[in-house]
Amino acid sequence: MRKFFVFFLSITMIVAFSGCATLSKNECLEANWFEIGRRDGTMGKPRALFQQHRDACLKHSVNPNRDAYYEGRDEGLKFYCTEDNGFKQGRLGRKY
Repeated sequence: MRKFFVFFLSITMIVAFSGCATLSKNECLEANWFEIGRRDGTMGKPRALFQQHRDACLKHSVNPNRDAYYEGRDEGLKFYCTEDNGFKQGRLGRKY
């Protein structure tokens, strides 16, 4: 019974948190999409994160600038995709 409860609670938490928006209404309204992309790229976030940002902002009638986001992300990846950072991420046991 306890295992079932833990499993049920885990699934509930995953579903609840998966619906969380990546950006708030104010962030969407005031967004500099180049900078958001640069920030995400610098942290090595996947390209698919743009779709999550887009979905969050469309709820507030804001259509993100995809080209500016990807341009900024490419710029940010220049800081993430370095030999030193690759070794650092590996030492920490993270995917790179």
